[in-house]
Amino acid sequence: MAALQAISLIREKGGDGEALQFDITRLPETKDAVNDVASRFKSIDVLVNNAGVTADGLLLMMSEKNWNTVVDTSLKGFFNITKPVLKCMVRKKYGSCRTRLWPFLLNLLISRHFKKFVRNGIKY
Repeated sequence: MAALQAISLIREKGGDGEALQFDITRLPETKDAVNDVASRFKSIDVLVNNAGVTADGLLLMMSEKNWNTVVDTSLKGFFNITKPVLKCMVRKKYGSCRTRLWPFLLNLLISRHFKKFVRNGIKY
């Protein structure tokens, strides 16, 4: 619901976008979604990655299934979506990724300072 509201606001301001639903833990599915959007919109300028799950509780009480779900969604999912989107942005030398990587907020910016980031490496 919040994603659709964000898209509506973007369109009111003259932009365009799309809210997608796919399994971020599966790299092929994620790559297909990114490639589809990049081909239809001709670029990806912004990625807002808000995928993540928690299975709160004591580690001693956590099942391996819950652990794998948290790691696959929150960490592997971050990798699966950010890497192909960054490839699109690197090709265009422009873009912004805003990712809520629990518990850290990670901001990756690729802009007119792109060459500096590539030369020095993007470290986080």
